[in-house]
Amino acid sequence: MNDDTNQRAREWQPLDTVPYGREVEVKIGSRAIRAQRMRNVSMTEGEVPCDQWQATTDRFPKCWSAGCCWESNADGVMSEQPEAWREVQS
Repeated sequence: MNDDTNQRAREWQPLDTVPYGREVEVKIGSRAIRAQRMRNVSMTEGEVPCDQWQATTDRFPKCWSAGCCWESNADGVMSEQPEAWREVQS
């Protein structure tokens, strides 16, 4: 990759452009964690399959029950949601 491509890869991208099943960094508030977006591995409260963010390390917000971002977590509240993503720095 050239320098321009590397720079673009490090910039925050909209969530609708994230690839499925690949480790990336996600922005949650003022912090970034490593996670991957998985297609249709969870269910909404209405029993509809949905995508899910899963942490790929043991560093994730407490509200991500079992390292996963939930519509309704173990405490019965919504997990903090990712705001943007970027490539993992090597």
